[in-house]
Amino acid sequence: MTETRTRWPVVFALVGAGVICAFQVGKAAIAVPLVRHDLNLSLSFASWLVSAYAALGALAGLAIGIGVTRVSPRAVAIGGMALLGVASCLGAAATSGEMLLVTRVIEGFGFIPAVIAMPSLIRAVSSPRDDDMVMSVWSSYVPIGMVMIMLAGPWVAAGGWRLLWLGNGVLAILYAGVLALVAPTVAVRSGVQSAPRRSALDNARDVLRLRGPVVLALSFCLYTVHYHALVGLMPTLMIDRLGLSITTAGALVALTIFFNAIGNLSAGWLNRVGVPPWMLLAISFVLMATMSLGIFSPYAPAALVAALACVSVGFSGVVPGSVFVCAPSYTPRPELLSVTLGVIVQASTIGQFLGPAALGAWADNFGWSSAPILFVTLGVMGLALSFALRGAKTVAQQ
Repeated sequence: MTETRTRWPVVFALVGAGVICAFQVGKAAIAVPLVRHDLNLSLSFASWLVSAYAALGALAGLAIGIGVTRVSPRAVAIGGMALLGVASCLGAAATSGEMLLVTRVIEGFGFIPAVIAMPSLIRAVSSPRDDDMVMSVWSSYVPIGMVMIMLAGPWVAAGGWRLLWLGNGVLAILYAGVLALVAPTVAVRSGVQSAPRRSALDNARDVLRLRGPVVLALSFCLYTVHYHALVGLMPTLMIDRLGLSITTAGALVALTIFFNAIGNLSAGWLNRVGVPPWMLLAISFVLMATMSLGIFSPYAPAALVAALACVSVGFSGVVPGSVFVCAPSYTPRPELLSVTLGVIVQASTIGQFLGPAALGAWADNFGWSSAPILFVTLGVMGLALSFALRGAKTVAQQ
């Protein structure tokens, strides 16, 4: 029988939806200084605007993943994109920090289901032999989206943050229409989307009883704490501490995120040539810890801060790539992939939710120079998890 060929145009169209979702992460990061000035917000409060969209995933990622196995991933993806767009448009009209925060949480009600549903759609149009590559491509949606929005710094400064929110909202609504055209053409690979005849609790238990999914989820959580804390507040660090303009700060942060995207995309290739995922995770977490010592040094110039951030955020990009590549191997049954991804997304959004807020509160109370304490702690915990993954067995090995 002829093997199914990967429909790369559809894959890239679906990844494009993830990129637009990632715009919602990056728009807050680049606009924090403008929002703080316009709405008279503290750094601690403003940092919650970066991560508030992740509140739903932090609380209910697993439940959403279970729901996706029982509802059409196509419908979930389209509905999520539409809701995301409406919430962003509403946020453009916010007159207080509290109102804007509420709309960010509503954005999360669209963002999280969409990004959980999308990998099932992507795998449905890919050949099994290309799974590692398509999943590493999917893992790059966050850095690609954030690079694009960071490079929009000059227009953000000129047009204001409200125009940024409105433009993103309209774009997300329009792309929901694109998904309605693309998703119905998806050919379902056997087993990917069929709903299991077991209870939701049994499905969750089948996934959580395995070490692999739990270790992958915790590793992703630590990575997202590091990534979103560093990238989400680096523009503020560069503007407030180093005296850079919003345009320059956005360009430098975009450079670091670009390297992160390269790390994401390289994970599939590294997996294909036989580099163990646990080893990639171990190296990444060590670099996260050590690079932070220079990034937050009071004596480091902007060029050195950017270079060290490129190394740290860039190489750590293999973490999400490796997690998405490995996830199917640790999923007990193919139709439970959305459940595994729900666990992973819930853990990662806890990191997204807490990372910027923790760093913002820490910097407010103890200063930027003490921030390495947080990142060294993350690195040590991540190193322990990488060795735990080394001992975990894939489903094929059990």
